[in-house]
Amino acid sequence: MHRRIASIAAWLAVFAALCLGQERSPKPARPKGIYPTAHGVLKSISGSQFVLEVEEEHELKFHITRKTKIFSQNKEVKPSILEPGQTLAIDMQAALDGSFDAIRINIAAANPEPSK
Repeated sequence: MHRRIASIAAWLAVFAALCLGQERSPKPARPKGIYPTAHGVLKSISGSQFVLEVEEEHELKFHITRKTKIFSQNKEVKPSILEPGQTLAIDMQAALDGSFDAIRINIAAANPEPSK
């Protein structure tokens, strides 16, 4: 009986030494703060969802989340400033439902009308 216990203890010691000696490969680093950007015109907005027209007849659906930051002329603004017709640049992240979460929204400055 003592031999059996000693044998099991020896195997456990060898197994533990093998496990501790193995190197684990690090997980690939996920870039933080780097997102694809979509450029287009705000077509419609309803609550925390909006549609961006990126090309003629092509649209992307976005969600405004608690992480979304909105900027106009390099100043952070509230979502209520968004209006259809504005030109936007949106850093985005794919959502599970096939739409996108807006991470950062930059509102393009309105072009001033030429003076006469």
